[in-house]
Amino acid sequence: MREAIESAVTQNANIAAAFQQYVERILAHAEVVATSLQKEYAARGAGIDLPGMQAEGAIDPKVYAAAGILDERGEVVAWSGPTLERSLLERLRVEAFAAHSPRDLRKIFLGQPLGISGSRVPLIPLTRRLNQADGSFGGVAVLLVDARYLTDFAGSRRRDDNMLAVVGADRILRSRRVGQAVSSGDNLQTSALFAALARQDSGNLVFESSFDGVRRLFSFRALPDYPLIVTAGVSEERTLAPVLHRKKWLHVRSGVLTAIITLLTVVLLRALTRRKRARSELQESEAALRAREGELRVLTETMPQLVWSTTPTGEPIFFNQRWTDFTGLSLAASQKNGWTTALHPEDVPKVSERWRHATDHGNLFETEYRLRRVDGAYHWMLGRALPLRDSAGRITQWFGTTTDIDGQMESQSRVREQAELLDLTDDAIIVRDRNDTIRFWNRGAQKLYGWSADEVLGRKTREFAYEDTAQFLAAKAVLEEHGQWSGEVQHLRRDGGSVTVLSRWTSVPARDGHAASILVVNTDVTEQKRLEQQLLRTQRLESIGTLASGVAHDLNNVLSPVLMAAPLLRDEMSAEKRDQLVSLIEQSAERGAEIVKQVLTFARGADGERVLLQPVHLLKDIGKIIEETFPKTITLHLRYPEDVWLLEADSTQLHQVLLNLCVNSRDAMRDGGSLSLSAANFDVDENYAATTVGLQAGPYVVLEVADTGSGIPPEIIEKIYDPFFTTKEVGKGTGLGLSTVLGIVRSHGGVLKVQSTPQGTTFRVFLPASGQNAEALTAAAGASLPQGRGEIILVVDDESAVRDIAETVLRNHGYDVLLAEDGPAALSIFAARGAEIALVLTDLAMPVMDGVSLARTLRKMEPDVRIVISTGQEGELPPGELTQIGILATLPKPYNQRELLELLDGILHPEK
Repeated sequence: MREAIESAVTQNANIAAAFQQYVERILAHAEVVATSLQKEYAARGAGIDLPGMQAEGAIDPKVYAAAGILDERGEVVAWSGPTLERSLLERLRVEAFAAHSPRDLRKIFLGQPLGISGSRVPLIPLTRRLNQADGSFGGVAVLLVDARYLTDFAGSRRRDDNMLAVVGADRILRSRRVGQAVSSGDNLQTSALFAALARQDSGNLVFESSFDGVRRLFSFRALPDYPLIVTAGVSEERTLAPVLHRKKWLHVRSGVLTAIITLLTVVLLRALTRRKRARSELQESEAALRAREGELRVLTETMPQLVWSTTPTGEPIFFNQRWTDFTGLSLAASQKNGWTTALHPEDVPKVSERWRHATDHGNLFETEYRLRRVDGAYHWMLGRALPLRDSAGRITQWFGTTTDIDGQMESQSRVREQAELLDLTDDAIIVRDRNDTIRFWNRGAQKLYGWSADEVLGRKTREFAYEDTAQFLAAKAVLEEHGQWSGEVQHLRRDGGSVTVLSRWTSVPARDGHAASILVVNTDVTEQKRLEQQLLRTQRLESIGTLASGVAHDLNNVLSPVLMAAPLLRDEMSAEKRDQLVSLIEQSAERGAEIVKQVLTFARGADGERVLLQPVHLLKDIGKIIEETFPKTITLHLRYPEDVWLLEADSTQLHQVLLNLCVNSRDAMRDGGSLSLSAANFDVDENYAATTVGLQAGPYVVLEVADTGSGIPPEIIEKIYDPFFTTKEVGKGTGLGLSTVLGIVRSHGGVLKVQSTPQGTTFRVFLPASGQNAEALTAAAGASLPQGRGEIILVVDDESAVRDIAETVLRNHGYDVLLAEDGPAALSIFAARGAEIALVLTDLAMPVMDGVSLARTLRKMEPDVRIVISTGQEGELPPGELTQIGILATLPKPYNQRELLELLDGILHPEK
């Protein structure tokens, strides 16, 4: 019998050795295929063609039932073969990620069997880690092998009752084969067979099989590079059958007894010898196993995390040395709930509840908590754990890590503190990404604009804060070129109002040198701009006061011909003489109206309105004022070329600049002299810009005011722009003139320069040219007057002369006219013929009912009525109030027929 057992053991050992090589070849081949998949995936990404690779033989369909790629999130990016059910795919993902994501095994991992619907034979997953370009975890390659293929080993010495099996170090049976029968997935955790196998890397055993209850002779071998054990076994009953058969004959043939005894003695001696050798080999195997366990422990101890494992119910069974070094708790002190004593007391309920929920439901455990270090200090930690499941899906063990994230949490805390500090400022601080999408919106922005952070995050500012996005796009172009931009802009508020802000944009570069974000700081300057406008208006009034005597003198000169010529018209005279007198009166009236208009326009101004204008017109306007108001001892000279470039500027403010400089020149020439006004084109090059602060390379227009006065003393020339600094007598000036000039010039992006000697002073104003063609200003100069189409216009004015002239002009140009001398009369006419009236032109200041009251009443009678107000007091009502009561436009008095007809044409015929 011993000889038969010895022969069977030897035969099993040979089969086990050959079977080991067979399994290792399968795994080596799988590594080659998985490496090929990694290269394909790195080159093509999600576009990898797995069916094509199988068709070309790169993936052998006879060996691999299916192949696939899972990315770092566990999503399937490529698959060929039978589709896995969702639960099986999730189980595969969890097991593969637990094996590969912590580190690169650099080899194939043999997973637990997967039962496929419609197939009696399970598939065994072979997985390998895929790395990204930087070496980090990038997913896994998956190969599914038929369980039969693992044990389909046809050794020449194999009998029908031979059993071949592949068992994992996790105690899960991958595949076993007896004859034609194949099974897998059994959990051998409690198997005495597995306990015996785990003590050495090779050997022979006689055991009541955990597989099918048959007593077998086993030979087993552990694969050196994989956590697998292969076994080859034969039924002990089949092995001893011939011996038992011969034993029956021994009773019959006693003569053979001696020989048999002798034979058995020899066999026994040999068996004892082999047993001694086997015991030695067993001791060597146990030593190797202990060495392997030592390697695993060293690996665990070299990890930077605190590593631990628990039973399926969550009770700790292992902590690495880092846990003890960090917390000061031994393994014994950490058992059961002892580990919670190292947690911060405030975090214990949260962590315990989440750990209990994870173990009850088998979910991923992940949470942040504070852990007490051995020195008593608490550190923020990230705890994570995943369950290990058997083939039936039951949890067999939990594996977890605890990572120190105290530095990361401190950084996040600093970021939150900085964000809170940003919320304390009154400025609106906004962060946009390179696509102009809002990523940060502080409380200052919420206070300024009225929108909360939740309402604007993810939106674009130009979608809701800009009425005209052209200004936004222009600023963005400057930012992209120079990395920063600043300027004053009008923004919309949530309540429909507007706000003026000083906006500063700064591009924040990323590591690649491109703009990763844009920091925007907006300061509300609405009130400041209002005060500046009041200051400018005050200074303009001061300038007008200095010209008052000249204006009065000129108006007297205008009115004298009118007063003298009007009585003469009552006398008998020739038609030619009457025409001359009428022309004289008309010219004087136009000149007087122009003087009044200039004074009123300059006094009220239209601050902030930047329009395209010709600088020569500015010089001519100022020249008229100088000729009419300055002493005759001052000689005026105007010089300019015909092709002066255009400016985009506020005409009222530039009038103020030139007039202030001219008034200063007048005061410097008390005994008379020469005053020169000039305009010239000037192209600033890089060298000139480098030597002049505030100038940039490009086209400029230079406005020059030069006098032959006494000049500015050198000791005060540095102070002339200081507010309230003046050398004039008390009551002769406030000292705001030059400071106002400097502020206006800088707001237009310009530069003011001065040169002075005892023989005179020259101021040069550099203003950026717009670059637009001058034809834009003169295209409509020769256009014919627009005509009406028979529309009825209701003219309301308490001055009969105004009504009569307006009626004549309108009827002569295609309109029908209804007249009313006051508000009640207009309401009566509108009540009767409102449906026919196309537009109401009404005076603002009238007795009984003014124009505003009339407009409100008309809007109640007919909400869609078109209303235009004509007034000699323009600016009395703000534009927003006029719009609210339905006023489409204002027509300032006095007006000529072109202004009247073009305004009506624009309202009634917008399609033109």
